[in-house]
Amino acid sequence: GLEMIQQKCQPALDAYLAKEIPDLAAADEALYEQTEWATTWPWPIEQYLPVLHLARSKGLPLIALNTDKDVMDKVKQQGLEALTDQEKQKFVSDPQGFIGAVRDQGFKWYTEMVILPGYERQAAAGMLGPNPTQRNFFAARILWDEAIASRINSYISEHPKELVVALVGSDHVKHGFGVGWRLERLLGGDGSPIRDDGTDREKKRDPWDAPVKNILLNPTAKESGSYGVPKLNLVIGYAEKLEYLRPLADFVWFSKSPRVSLISRMMDPIN
Repeated sequence: GLEMIQQKCQPALDAYLAKEIPDLAAADEALYEQTEWATTWPWPIEQYLPVLHLARSKGLPLIALNTDKDVMDKVKQQGLEALTDQEKQKFVSDPQGFIGAVRDQGFKWYTEMVILPGYERQAAAGMLGPNPTQRNFFAARILWDEAIASRINSYISEHPKELVVALVGSDHVKHGFGVGWRLERLLGGDGSPIRDDGTDREKKRDPWDAPVKNILLNPTAKESGSYGVPKLNLVIGYAEKLEYLRPLADFVWFSKSPRVSLISRMMDPIN
């Protein structure tokens, strides 16, 4: 699944994978235009071509995961109240859980440490349009993650035996409070999708044995919330109780060996 492509652009992605344009370079260019890449994603498509080319050559399905840009722009300026009923139905499959999630104590910490600093960075860079507010940015951000999780949940319901790998930004992975956390909520206790009527919501399972795993690629010390020393902060605690501690991710994956000083060789018991 690809965070960088709007859900409405799924037909363009399907055509690309079906090789409707046989020439690869021409197909890449068509996908770039048809997905509105230049106006919807800040990083060059060239960074993602290895994934796209692999899927095209191997016949692997790809899922367009992101909220449509016009909807996201509207929420950034006007908040969730601006969503139409049709848009709510498309991007939020579990309204009850979506609203209730923001009351989670750990998510409140995640908002303070991850989401709001993102607002400051993007507002300073002029990425949020005229008159941005923290409130609307927060609304857009939780809709972003919920829409991605809802789309993955929908795909799993149609393809229950398939493994889904979603490529998303690191802030949507850290400490399990991004897309993965929301997808876990949408999945039943046995890993099957929650039904539209909201039943089976009371199923409980060990969060360490969840069907969703978060993998953080090439994190830096700063990205992990460690500012005092150049070491990864592998766990966060937002309460004194041990069960409320959250790991940085289920797995940390490095493309090449990290600096020796980045990871403690002898970890404290909590880490």
